[in-house]
Amino acid sequence: MSRDLTRIERHVTISNEAVAAFLRFWLTSTPSLLDSALSAAQTKGRELYVGTPWPILLMYTPYMYTLYT
Repeated sequence: MSRDLTRIERHVTISNEAVAAFLRFWLTSTPSLLDSALSAAQTKGRELYVGTPWPILLMYTPYMYTLYT
C-alpha cells in the first residue's frame, strides 16, 4: 500500500508539473489585448462567467486578471 501511494503521489506531481508548464507557455505566448478591445472582452467575460466558479480561478492568472478588473 505504501508503494502504491508513493507511485500515485509521483504521478500527481508529474501531472501537476506538466499542467503548470503548459499554462506558463500559454500565458507567455498569448498576446495582450489592445486597449480598444479590452473593455469589450471584459464585458463579454462578465456575461459568460457570472455565477460560475471559473472567474475565481481565472482571476489568478495575470492575463485573465486584466479581463476582470
